[in-house]
Amino acid sequence: MMKIEIVQLLMTAALLAACAAEPAPEPAAEPEVSSATQAIGDPCLDACRRDNAACIHECVHDPGAGGDCGCAQDYQACNLSCPNADLDGDGVANGVDNCPANANANQADCDGDGTGDVCDTANYNYQPLGPDHVCWTDKDTHLPFVYITFELHVQHQERDVSNCHAPDRWIGRNAADATCSGETDQHCCRHLTTDIARFGDSVDLWCDTNRDRNLCH
Repeated sequence: MMKIEIVQLLMTAALLAACAAEPAPEPAAEPEVSSATQAIGDPCLDACRRDNAACIHECVHDPGAGGDCGCAQDYQACNLSCPNADLDGDGVANGVDNCPANANANQADCDGDGTGDVCDTANYNYQPLGPDHVCWTDKDTHLPFVYITFELHVQHQERDVSNCHAPDRWIGRNAADATCSGETDQHCCRHLTTDIARFGDSVDLWCDTNRDRNLCH
């Protein structure tokens, strides 16, 4: 074998040994995927993003828009319509969130009506404690023609039976009225006799003793 060939073989062997000794390159780290990125695969939310991008593009090129075309509001409404999205970012998907536009990870719902406490304008479940009863025979005098009206006010008490523990409340209404001219107050009030009796109360009590006396809560 020629001397040159021997040298070439030695050089090739050295190169192969050096390559084998080099450590293999580290694989690229997987990028951390945020919850927002995970939602990109949702067709509904993807459509919302496309519509929002189109809205912004049109708005930018619309000189009469003044920079506000309602794109953000439209996107929020679209996002809310996607059951698998999480508009308020509380970790509960819109489709099962009892307050999808207000963050409430605990999903608290003290009155059990399906609307979470943080967005429920009526956190209570009131039930009447009894029927209506008379609380006022209210006298009103009308001018310039002198005549009077007696209004029969009734009310009942209600209590919150839910776990919200709202305070008791009273609900009142005007149940009847009688208008008179040229009659005494007592006689005019007694035109309400049948209505007062309908609520189980005494006409003597409400047209004599307590006439025009407000005992409503």
